[in-house]
Amino acid sequence: GDFAFNGAKVTWPNGFASNEIPDSTPVLNVTYYSCEDREFKTDTRGLVEIESPTDSAPTNLPTVVKCNDVIDCKNWSDESDCSPTIITGFIVIGIFAGLGIIFLVVSLLFVIIYRAASRIRAAGSIFLSLACISAITGIISIYFTFGKPNPYLCMSFYWFLVLSASVLMGSLLARQYRVWVVFGNKSITPVSFTETRLFVFTVLISLPDFFVLLFWSIFDLPELKTDSDDNVRCESELYILYYVLILAMKAIVAIGSLVL
Repeated sequence: GDFAFNGAKVTWPNGFASNEIPDSTPVLNVTYYSCEDREFKTDTRGLVEIESPTDSAPTNLPTVVKCNDVIDCKNWSDESDCSPTIITGFIVIGIFAGLGIIFLVVSLLFVIIYRAASRIRAAGSIFLSLACISAITGIISIYFTFGKPNPYLCMSFYWFLVLSASVLMGSLLARQYRVWVVFGNKSITPVSFTETRLFVFTVLISLPDFFVLLFWSIFDLPELKTDSDDNVRCESELYILYYVLILAMKAIVAIGSLVL
């Protein structure tokens, strides 16, 4: 027969008191990974809620998250005692990236201090400065891939990486255009292409990428999703379109540099 009671509340095994019959029976003997306790556990009473790896700060996760080369716990415990562990890769890459940034910062300071030197003036102090800054920005983008993914880290990675490539390739094209303007001039009228014009030219070349990234950030911010193996990844609805637009603009700039 049907189970019935006269409005009295029933306390279920998970501690929840209600006068309604639950829609589903608690699942017993579920093995899960505890981020806080850094170990596998088994829920024998159906009291533990298994969370999704896409949650911002999950506590109890499916067992597949352990040693899957993706940071799922906020404290990184799911990858901390694996062999090999992705955390070691983060440390090694982070150290080399940091050394690269230090070298580039020193190089940038050298260019600024000795910008009046003949060799630096011949290469172009603005061009060398933009090259150093774009390289530093590109390396910094690596650090946004460390740790547990979230939409803002994912979008920051694209901002730093894409704008770094835009400024670097834009400054190369501007420099090539400057050489073409100066040495391709067949008239007797002197032609100049100042460092300021080179900087403005570089900014204009980078603007299309800036607007693509701005639209992407405002209207289609990446969301955390899981694949069939419960691995977390950032994904936007129109990410393929953004990739195509950005790569197409890079191809145009590269072809322009080759032609000039």
